Amino acid sequence: MFFSSKIEIKKEVFRHCINNDNSAGFTLIELMVVFVIMALIGIMMMVSYLESRPRMALERVTETFINDVYRAKERSVSQMFYEDNSDLVGGDHGILVIKNTNNYSIFVEKVEGEKIIEQIDIERGIFIEDILVSGEQKDEVRVLFSSRKVYFEGELPIEEDYVDIVFMSEDSEEIKRSVRITSSGEAEIIYTYE
Repeated sequence: MFFSSKIEIKKEVFRHCINNDNSAGFTLIELMVVFVIMALIGIMMMVSYLESRPRMALERVTETFINDVYRAKERSVSQMFYEDNSDLVGGDHGILVIKNTNNYSIFVEKVEGEKIIEQIDIERGIFIEDILVSGEQKDEVRVLFSSRKVYFEGELPIEEDYVDIVFMSEDSEEIKRSVRITSSGEAEIIYTYE
């Protein structure tokens, strides 16, 4: 077949492309369906991530708190010294926890009283919701790690004594985690509410 002009060639190529049923590629409808499916998967992943953020933050806070409990205990057992107005002072260390706050403190017990040596801020969105000393609600608790025993509120411990610190997410009242410190100085997560 011989074409006399370039215009006829272009027309014939255009007709061939339109009438060819074996053309490779996707139709507009197929591309839109794939795009909608990808958008739905993305939305589901975003919702899942947003729902899990408070749980992940609560998990980080409770793990950090447990590490700080063991750090205070280790300082007490080793009689670690710290600098106080250019003097090195050692003593029994402990943790001070106050209800409805977003921080807690590590302190050292001295003859003249306790001295806070470090204040730890809890991650934004998490706070200390409740404190239970052997099942009884308290507004604050001091857990003192003596080189010999663990004391709660300055009382001599008995074997069954424990302190439960309940951390809660500000985003949802159902998301809580409770850390128990026993009279032997062990700390562990005992409850996770969701």
